[in-house]
Amino acid sequence: MPTGPSWSLTTPNNHAQIGAARSHRADSLTLLSVAKNFRAFAGNRIGARFENELHGDSGQWYRGRGNENWKFEANGLMQRRFASINDPFITQANRKLRWDRSTPSD
Repeated sequence: MPTGPSWSLTTPNNHAQIGAARSHRADSLTLLSVAKNFRAFAGNRIGARFENELHGDSGQWYRGRGNENWKFEANGLMQRRFASINDPFITQANRKLRWDRSTPSD
């Protein structure tokens, strides 16, 4: 099995792979709510904690939560993203991230 800092089971390694992965995921999952808390930043790096809720075409609900670390190139494009994510199944009744979406958030 490959090892090393650039290897990952699910993380795309370039912008073309990122676009393909996002396109595939958008076809199968619908993101309904997301909350991010930025924890730290310095230079070209940001650390964040997040929680989101989404459901698949089958109607199954998930709550994703975890931590992300981002590193950016000088031109502003993301160079690396490290994430630890858990996506447990939930029921619609167990959703937590509910708010009025009739007006844009600040």
